[in-house]
Amino acid sequence: MNLQRTSKIARLCLLLVAVFAISACSNKKSTWVTRTFHNTTSRFNAYYYARISLNETKDKLIVQHKEDYTKFIPIFVYPTPEEAKGLFAEMDKNIKRLSRDIHYHTITKSKKEIPGACKWIDHCYVLMGKSHFYKRDFFAALESFDYVSRTYKKSPSRFIGMMWMIRTYDEMGSVEEAAALIDLLSAEKSFPDEYKAEFAAIEATHFIEIGNYQGAILPLEKCIALSKSNKYFLRYFLDYGKPLEDQMTHRYSELLRGRCLFLEAQIEERLNKPKKAAALYGDVIALNPTDELTFNAQMNRVNCYDPASPLAEDMKRELLRMAKDRHYGDRLDQIYYALSIMAQKENNIPQCLAYLNLSVRKSQLNKLQKARSYLKMADIHYDQTEYKPAQSYYDSTIGLVKPDFPNYEFINTKKKTLTDLVRYLNTISCEDSLQALAKLSDAERNARIEKVIADEDIAEKKAEEVRQANFLQAQNVTNVMGGNAAQSAGGANAPNNGQWYFWNSNTIASGVKDFQKRFGDRKLEDNWRRSVKEIVIEDPSTAANPSQAAEAAADSIAKKVAAAKAKSKKNPKVYLANIPLTPEAIAKSNDKIIDAYYNLGSIYREKLDNNQRAADAFETLLNRYPENKFTVITYYQLYRLYIAMNKPAKADVNKNVILSRYPETEYAKIIKDPGYNSNKQSSLSEAEKVYAQVYQLYRDSNYIGVLEKCKEADTTLGKSPLLSRFDLLKALAIGHTQGVDEFEVALTRIVIKYPKEPVRDKAQEYLDHIKRLKSGNKAVLKKDTTTPPTPYVYAKDANFYWVLYYDGPLDANKYKGLVASVNDEFYSNDNLTVESLMLDANHAMIIVKSFQGNEKAMTYHGILTNDKKSIYESLHPDKLKTFVISSDNFPLFYKAKNITEYLKFFETNMLPAKPN
Repeated sequence: MNLQRTSKIARLCLLLVAVFAISACSNKKSTWVTRTFHNTTSRFNAYYYARISLNETKDKLIVQHKEDYTKFIPIFVYPTPEEAKGLFAEMDKNIKRLSRDIHYHTITKSKKEIPGACKWIDHCYVLMGKSHFYKRDFFAALESFDYVSRTYKKSPSRFIGMMWMIRTYDEMGSVEEAAALIDLLSAEKSFPDEYKAEFAAIEATHFIEIGNYQGAILPLEKCIALSKSNKYFLRYFLDYGKPLEDQMTHRYSELLRGRCLFLEAQIEERLNKPKKAAALYGDVIALNPTDELTFNAQMNRVNCYDPASPLAEDMKRELLRMAKDRHYGDRLDQIYYALSIMAQKENNIPQCLAYLNLSVRKSQLNKLQKARSYLKMADIHYDQTEYKPAQSYYDSTIGLVKPDFPNYEFINTKKKTLTDLVRYLNTISCEDSLQALAKLSDAERNARIEKVIADEDIAEKKAEEVRQANFLQAQNVTNVMGGNAAQSAGGANAPNNGQWYFWNSNTIASGVKDFQKRFGDRKLEDNWRRSVKEIVIEDPSTAANPSQAAEAAADSIAKKVAAAKAKSKKNPKVYLANIPLTPEAIAKSNDKIIDAYYNLGSIYREKLDNNQRAADAFETLLNRYPENKFTVITYYQLYRLYIAMNKPAKADVNKNVILSRYPETEYAKIIKDPGYNSNKQSSLSEAEKVYAQVYQLYRDSNYIGVLEKCKEADTTLGKSPLLSRFDLLKALAIGHTQGVDEFEVALTRIVIKYPKEPVRDKAQEYLDHIKRLKSGNKAVLKKDTTTPPTPYVYAKDANFYWVLYYDGPLDANKYKGLVASVNDEFYSNDNLTVESLMLDANHAMIIVKSFQGNEKAMTYHGILTNDKKSIYESLHPDKLKTFVISSDNFPLFYKAKNITEYLKFFETNMLPAKPN
């Protein structure tokens, strides 16, 4: 009886538990039971794991981040576009988890959410926005953060959402929207104290982003003051570049203050307040938050060095002590660079250059520091008008840096200018030496050449010894330091979670860095480790007839060896072949010297702003070659130079030469009538306007209108320099409206009438086509010299498709599946669709739809063409084309079916420009 009663009670209890569980699972009503259930399950499921994932991602980014102390150090570390690709899969998992959590645990009434009923839903939205942010999917991130800020008015999470909106807008470059939100939060009286340090850091970051450095100082100081007791924010300020387990034991408060002080010092230095900056760097050194931060504060403080300061000698003594300390062995390049700055401020340029040479020699793995040292040497030599060494150092600088290096374009322009200058100087030196050799007897000439070859042998041996020593030093450093660097940065030995090595962009980047540490930047080519690549031995066993292949290889090698010897600088015949021994050869040599001197003067005047050097070059040209093809313009250049240099007597000498000996030239007319050139330019401007109208008529295929306008131009434009171009347009219009014979006559007139004009070559090209056409050649006569305007329009905010096109048979179902698998891995939340479409009867395309905006589409294109290119490795690369196209342009492309035309538009307007 008791057993039966107990059994009934147990069943009743189970029934009650089931009813309780079922009622608790409901999200249609807000009771204590449902709130407790949904709060518990939402917090300890998706929210918990997504939070851990995001913290691990953030910590990994911080650890892998390599600080560049020559720029403002960041308060927050965000992924670069390349790093974001490696986060797609993990962030998509977070978004899926959180979406499911929000769907099942949001408590609603009449299908509308009851804000705050489940207190973890707003946090789930914040984490979802952060996941989109770390993917750099900023529009999706904004949607999540904006929803939190608008929906949860009574929850502190709305402030988190608004702060992350500021971060997102700043990353997008939408600084006005970010500024509006900063003003809104600054005026918010209920803003929680625990978020004030983070908001101050966000505000400072925003001001730095827009270039308002003065405005960033107050928020930084506020952040420093608040960070002493604000534990919530300290987790953002980890010791960059050290293993995570070490970071957890750091004095976070001191580290935060140290970083903010360092950043404030950098800003004060930028604002040209060296005393304040030096004091702040001193505060960082006194605080000693980390070895790295303290060391770089010592290095940067040198930029504020004042030789007259009472602390000057102490600073120098400290740096010299550090240079002798083995603890700083891998940082000697930075220390010697700092000493060079001190020497330069003391106007001790020889000592400065000596320190810079030491900096370059002691540089081991820090390519950026070596580039800075080369650049400073280049600038010093440039300022002293020592252009040859300056060119060499600028060239070395450009070889070590990437296009995002500060003032890269300016440095590269200087390098190119000086490269041209040095080439002309070398041309003059070389031709003078060759002419001097030509004047010697055969015996004297051969003896001189043998001495040159012997000197080159000695120089090559010394250079090889230096190269070997540098290589061994670099190899030793790599062996000692490489292992720890790889482990701390997630290098080759780091786990890759079961992924194939070449599918993981982070491991590939680590491998590239390791390669560059050992071998430097190498061109992608066969036999990249060989110093001489002319001779490549082919394996005879792979040939159809091994014996014949071996003989052919031996014969080929013998020929290549002979050719290499013939071209070798150690062969006397190479030198003898270049010596001008005939009058014709001497005349050619003189022409090279004349061109070089004139170009030298032009570079000195126009690009280097060195009027004295320019005048010297032009004077030397006239002294050595009084009558040459540049005689008149050289006198005019000297006339203008001496006026600019305030030397009227010398200017008058050159002016009188032009007026007396060359009175009919343009230069004489300009001297006589200062307004001559402007009147001529005005006339030319009118002619250019008319030409533009006629050219547009030609582009519109209005050939009758072209003929009429050209006839008017003959009578109204007089002797305009543009008449030759009018005549060419007229001839082309005749070709379109009349027969080939009339077209040929019109072109022949142009060839005869304008023998030295550029249009002559174009007319001759058409005449050659006509000749081939009349002789029966199947080549067609081109009717138009210009490429018609493209029908496609680029709009970066449009909807875009990604397209795979293959010029051959394509298994569409197979490649649709492969592309879809990539979408599931990287874009599982973007609702992408994969379709196949026949472009014509023989060519299929795979199309992925659709992406909002060019940036998102091009990121996808980068993943499919780089990280995941193995999915179509069985396709011939020359026949495979992948591109991005907007939904507006796709119908035009599909109608024209001209893949070449669209690819040209795509490469011009959407692909990033390739570096020089």
